[in-house]
Amino acid sequence: MVDRESLDSVLNAPDPDRCETSFVRLVYGEWEPGVLDEEELEAFEPLEGCTLGDVGLMRVPYGEAEFTGFVYMRNADVWDLFYSRPPRIQSLAAF
Repeated sequence: MVDRESLDSVLNAPDPDRCETSFVRLVYGEWEPGVLDEEELEAFEPLEGCTLGDVGLMRVPYGEAEFTGFVYMRNADVWDLFYSRPPRIQSLAAF
């Protein structure tokens, strides 16, 4: 998914494929919010209104969004292995 922030990160990078700050959003299409107690709900700063640890999307480097993203993320069971809450940009190639 590309929103304004991720589009700007790609357009403003000298070489988006190699730049550590250019990213797109990887959305977990089957994500559903978990049931948490009140302490856990307040553990994170709101991200688009969601205070859960896992918000169903993460930032991945632009250069890893296609082939690398498909290879590593084609199995929904690995989401928890890779997931990193935005604003961190999570490399998929590091695994």
